[in-house]
Amino acid sequence: MRGIKSTDRELRESRAAGNLVFTNFDVFDHGPAGILERLPADLGDYYVSLDIDALDPSVAPGTESPEVEGLTYTHVKRILQGLASRGTLVGLDLVELNPYLDHAELPPHLAAQLLIEGVATAFGG
Repeated sequence: MRGIKSTDRELRESRAAGNLVFTNFDVFDHGPAGILERLPADLGDYYVSLDIDALDPSVAPGTESPEVEGLTYTHVKRILQGLASRGTLVGLDLVELNPYLDHAELPPHLAAQLLIEGVATAFGG
């Protein structure tokens, strides 16, 4: 949750519902390993929903809600790799991708690579 469209109320409600919420600054300050340390050692079955606008628009400009100071590809890849060692991936999606907003056609390639990485690491790849 980051940017001008995320409100304090949404953050409070998400946490009250039992969600663990990490901001981009949490990742910058502690790195992917620091985020993973704050998760349970055994996640059991887990589902990942990745919003493409969590990434910095310099690497993923094809979104309706670009926000500076986003995550890098490596941040997300390392988090996906770390999740794979803590449970069983039962589903993975990537949302908010709009390739019509980027003429370099980078976001579809980035999205495909992240999905491949997520699935591959879940199955020991």
